[in-house]
Amino acid sequence: MGNRIDSILKSENDYYKLDYIMGNPPFVGYSLQSDDQKADIKSIYVDKNGKPLKYAGKIDYVAGWFHKASQFIQDTNIQVAFVSTNSITQGEQVQYVWQSLYDQFKIKINFGSSPKCWCKLNSANLSFHKLKHTGFF
Repeated sequence: MGNRIDSILKSENDYYKLDYIMGNPPFVGYSLQSDDQKADIKSIYVDKNGKPLKYAGKIDYVAGWFHKASQFIQDTNIQVAFVSTNSITQGEQVQYVWQSLYDQFKIKINFGSSPKCWCKLNSANLSFHKLKHTGFF
């Protein structure tokens, strides 16, 4: 069974014609992820034998998009820019997310922004997020 991240990236048949991938992927912390989202992350962050890495259960969903995009752009000139929460650039996830991207895909970060506050208001609640823009190739 493929995951949502794969299906979006694989939908572009002529990917070699792309210059950029830009997006605002879902940023869902582990405690708020659906079972499907948790399974997506555990299927992405695996060792060489396909076994989920021990820290896969602690990674925000948005990190899966960074990982899959890094995989997708290998051996191309495509650059990626995503909006994400600052959770993957600060705290305990940093070492897991970025070390994996460097080790497996040799990505290079070409820009990052300071976190910007974003407010979401709906009838159920009010929430604040600190967002970052990060680009890599």
